[in-house]
Amino acid sequence: ALVFAAHRCDADRVGFAFAQRSGVRCALDQTRFARIDLGGLDRDAAVALLSDEGVVPLVAARCWNLTNGNPLALIEGARGLSPAQRRGEAPLPAVLPVDDRLLDEYRTGLAGLASATLRALGVAALASDDDLGVITAALADLGGGPDDLGPAEHRGIVALSGSRVRWRHPLLRCAVHQALAAGQRRDLHRALSAATAAAGADDRAVWHLAESVTGPDDDIADRLTATAASAYRRGALAAAAEAYEQAARLTTSTVDRDRHLLSAADVCWAGGDFERAIFLLNPAIDRTEDPICRARMAVILGQAEAGDASVAILTHQYQGLDQDYFLARCKDLWWDRQGRRVLLVGGCALVGLGRGPQVLPRK
Repeated sequence: ALVFAAHRCDADRVGFAFAQRSGVRCALDQTRFARIDLGGLDRDAAVALLSDEGVVPLVAARCWNLTNGNPLALIEGARGLSPAQRRGEAPLPAVLPVDDRLLDEYRTGLAGLASATLRALGVAALASDDDLGVITAALADLGGGPDDLGPAEHRGIVALSGSRVRWRHPLLRCAVHQALAAGQRRDLHRALSAATAAAGADDRAVWHLAESVTGPDDDIADRLTATAASAYRRGALAAAAEAYEQAARLTTSTVDRDRHLLSAADVCWAGGDFERAIFLLNPAIDRTEDPICRARMAVILGQAEAGDASVAILTHQYQGLDQDYFLARCKDLWWDRQGRRVLLVGGCALVGLGRGPQVLPRK
């Protein structure tokens, strides 16, 4: 009725604005109305949007990648994150969590699909780069093939475009992900790990492998450490920090755990994420028994705290540090925001003011 009325109002000062989901057929398909195709938000707009939800920029950028900038998926996905995930203090899931009430309509589109098709969609949902070749190889390992996606493509859930699998809507991906049981996800991640490694993407493969285990695994932790080092060399600091943190979670050695956390904090500091570096080191520095590791943590923690504060006042007191190691590496090491050279000794900040060092009081 509204479409009919709109056609009849050409000469009247009446305006109509209709919204239609892409890929969903309706009466508007038969009209000659002027159309504006709305794409996703760009990265900066997504970061600004999620700042109102308390999401830090690095996490917001990752959410933007996971949702292709879809505003609804961005907002609802961010609301499903834990406070630690919003602050970047916990890793993000492969697919953003979304409230069930928003997924009911999308689950309806999945109803009646064969188990092989649902499994194929699950593989596609977990494949972060949407590479059809990798998805096909993973499906072959599971006893399936790309034809399993045919019924889903016929329904408009996905489209096989060149070498990529394109989702009609990011929330469809969320619906598929949430329909998978935990054991199914691990099996699919394992298959994706093998397929991704065969394609030469070893760094991406180890992430799938890490998602396929339920407890500590030293071999995977070692591989994640190598992945982190590789990411750091190519300047991917956020990926490097995340890999070091995951290695710390998976290792069985407390010494290696502290070493990985130290590396993660060092990368965070280098990337300007001072809050994350402080979050990682505050509990670790009191727990580690290695005086050398503790001294290195104190250096980075001091740098991060000074960088995170408008005035370089360091608030922690550390006991039992290897002072010779500490002094040898702290002197003339860094500058605070006011351009003053800072030397940290035993928890005190010695700040050069031009007339010799002055000890700043602890809080």
